[in-house]
Amino acid sequence: MAFCRVRKRGVGGDGRGRIRLGRVGQESCQYCGVDLDEVPPNEEVGYLYGVECARCPPATRRSLVLAREVRVAFLDCPGCGTRLEPAEQHPDVLVVKEMTYERCGGCGERCGVARVRKLKDISGGTM
Repeated sequence: MAFCRVRKRGVGGDGRGRIRLGRVGQESCQYCGVDLDEVPPNEEVGYLYGVECARCPPATRRSLVLAREVRVAFLDCPGCGTRLEPAEQHPDVLVVKEMTYERCGGCGERCGVARVRKLKDISGGTM
């Protein structure tokens, strides 16, 4: 089994979190069934960009999460094609997260998330 530190909600609804060991993920790959303890997964880093493009028409405007393999200097809005640059400082880019994914050693598919690091978050917790 894979174990790591998990934040649990405080007792009595006080909202304070406690750190304790807890089971995370799964014991076997959901795609090929290989035991992840016997064949440990590899890790790869990717980036998620949360975008709400102000130039999209109001009728079609929506929140988007764009995945990229590397940090990028610019993003193109899939809705209207506007170039958002610099990507991490643009006001329409609300969230930037560095994701460390677990990739199955047996089949190569992503089988979990090992770590998340927020690089930018001005979404107010909506993304």
